[in-house]
Amino acid sequence: MAEAADGQVAVYIDFDNIVISRYDELHGQKAYRSDNPSRNNTAPIVKQRLLEARLDLGAILDYASSFGTVAISRAYANWADSVNRSYAEETMRRSVDLVQLFPMTGTKNGADIRLAIDVIEDLSRYPRLTHVVVVAGDSDYVALAQRCKRLGRRMIGVGANRSVGKYWRLACHEFRYYSLLPGIADPAIADSDTEVGVAAPISLVEDPAVLLVRALRLGYGKTDSDWLAASGVKVQMKRLDPSFDETALGFSNFTGFLNSVPEVIDVQTRNNGTFLRWKSSPEKSTGQPSVVAGRTAASQVGGGIPRPIIELRQQLAVPVTDGLGLEGERVCVDAIRALWQLADRDTNRNTKIGTTELATELARSGTNGALARRAAHHVLTTGLPLLLRDDSLRQTPNSELVDARDEVLQKLLRHWAANRARNRSYPESVDTGTIAVALYGNDIPEGALADLQNALDRPGYAQMVDSLGPMHLAAPVLWAVAAAVTRIPPTTPLRSLDGFAEAIAKQLRDRDDGWMLDGEQMTAAFLSLDESGVLAALGRSQPFDTTAQWSDEEVVQHVLQRWSARLNDDRLLDASDILQREAFYRIALEDRTRSDWRNWVRRLIDPSWSPQALPTL
Repeated sequence: MAEAADGQVAVYIDFDNIVISRYDELHGQKAYRSDNPSRNNTAPIVKQRLLEARLDLGAILDYASSFGTVAISRAYANWADSVNRSYAEETMRRSVDLVQLFPMTGTKNGADIRLAIDVIEDLSRYPRLTHVVVVAGDSDYVALAQRCKRLGRRMIGVGANRSVGKYWRLACHEFRYYSLLPGIADPAIADSDTEVGVAAPISLVEDPAVLLVRALRLGYGKTDSDWLAASGVKVQMKRLDPSFDETALGFSNFTGFLNSVPEVIDVQTRNNGTFLRWKSSPEKSTGQPSVVAGRTAASQVGGGIPRPIIELRQQLAVPVTDGLGLEGERVCVDAIRALWQLADRDTNRNTKIGTTELATELARSGTNGALARRAAHHVLTTGLPLLLRDDSLRQTPNSELVDARDEVLQKLLRHWAANRARNRSYPESVDTGTIAVALYGNDIPEGALADLQNALDRPGYAQMVDSLGPMHLAAPVLWAVAAAVTRIPPTTPLRSLDGFAEAIAKQLRDRDDGWMLDGEQMTAAFLSLDESGVLAALGRSQPFDTTAQWSDEEVVQHVLQRWSARLNDDRLLDASDILQREAFYRIALEDRTRSDWRNWVRRLIDPSWSPQALPTL
C-alpha cells in the first residue's frame, strides 16, 4: 500500500453516463431511455428502479482513495435534471465539485470533451497528481488514457457492466466494474434477452485462462527459473487486460483462480508467497506455452468447471463453484415460504425485502447461515412473481402461488430457470443437461431433467417476441404511444407511416415527457395500431371522428388482444400456463408486480379465468 500513501488522485465522473449505464445494467438494455426517469420519476415502478440503481458515490471515492489521497473530485452532468438533483446531499457530503453541462442536442451534453480538457489542464497545473480515475464507459476516453500514460500518470477506469467499450478497458492501467467495487452489493442484473433480475456475468476482454497463458509466456521470456511469483503473473495479466478480476469469476483471491487450472500449472505456497510453474517443461525453455493447453485452460476455470457452466450459473443466480444442489433447492422453497411470512407480518409494508432480511428469517428456522444467504439471493433475483403490489404499493404474496404444494414450487423454480436459460441463448437451443449441471452439479436429482425438458418444450418469452416480429414494442413505449394517440387532434389525418410518425412525435414533444421514438419503434407502433384496428376505428385514412373518445387503456387493450390472437394462432400462448402468462405480462406491462394490472391483462387473454385457480405447470 505504499502507492496509496504517496499518491495524489484526481477523480472525474461522467455522471450522466454512469447513472444511465448502471440503470440499464440492472433493468435491461435501453431501460433508462424507455422509462425516462427524468420525466417519469413519480411512477412507482420507475421510483423503485431508480432506488435499486442508485449510485454509491462513497464507494467510488473510497476505491479511488486506495491509490492515494483524493485531491480532486468532479462530476459532470446536467444538474437541473431531477434524477441528478437527488444526489445533491451526497455530493456535498463527499465534497464533489459539480460541473453544470446543459444538453446541447438531445441527450448529448459534451461531458467527455469538458472532462478531457479538465484532466489535461489539471495534470499540467498539479504535477504531483499520480493517478487519474475516470468513471465512465465511453470509448471516447481512449485518447485521454493514452495522453495520461504519455504524461507518466496511471489511468484507472470504472464503469458499469455491459456499457463499457472494449478499447476503453484496454486503454486503462487498471479497470474495475462498478458492481465489483468494495461495498457494492451483488446486483440483480437484466439484459435484453433475459428476465429482469438475472445476474449477468462480468464480461472480460479475453478468457482468463488464455490471459494466464499469455502472461506466462512473457514471464518465462524474462527468467530461467522454473517457478514464477504469482504476484508478478497477476500484475502482467492486468497489464494485458486491465479488466481482469478474479472475484468476477467467483474466486475470493488470485490463488483460488490459479488452483482452478491444474491442467496448465502447478501451484506452490511458500513462506515468501505463492509461486506457479508451467507444466510443459520443453516449452518453458522457449517461453512459448502450448496453444492447445491454452485453449484447454480457456474453456475451464473454477476447479475444472467449463466456462459455459460458470456463465450460466451467474445468469441463474446460483453459486458459481457448485450450483444450487438438491439441498439448496429445498431451502429455496423454504425461502419462498419465509418471504411470504415476512410480507404477511407487515401488511402495510411497501419497501422491498432484501437478501439479508430473508436470510435472517430462514436462519431462525435452523437453516445454515451460508445456505440461507444463497437461497435468499436466488429467490430474490429469479424474477419470479412471488410478491405482488396493490394500488397502494403494499406487498402481498402472489395469491396464485401461496396454496401451491412444495413440489409444485420446486417444479416452478426449475421451469423458471429453464426459461431464463433459453431466453439467454435464443435463437440458439440450450441443452437440458447443461442447465441441470449448472443448477445441481453432477448430483442431479431424480425428475429434474424431465422438469427442465418439459419447460423447454413449451414456448416462452423469446419465441413470443420473435412471433410478433416488427409489431413488438417494449411495454413503456406501447403505453406512451397509446397516450399520444388519444391526444391527437380530430383534424389530423393518419394516411401513412410518415403522417402517423409526425403526429405521434408532436404529441410526445408537446407533452414534454422526453420520449423520442426511433424509426423501428415508430414502425412497430404504426403496425400494431393498424393491425389491431385502432387506426381504422379512429379514422386512419381520414380525419378522426370527433365523437370517438378513447382512453390509453382502450388503445392498449386492442393492441394486446391483437398480439394475443397472433400468439394463439402460432400456438405460443396458453393463458392457463403460468410461465407463458408471465411472459405475456412482461410484454404487456411496465410493472409486472401490480396485481390490478395483471388481473386486467389476464382477463383480456383468458375470459374464463377464475381467481381461485392454481397454477398449471
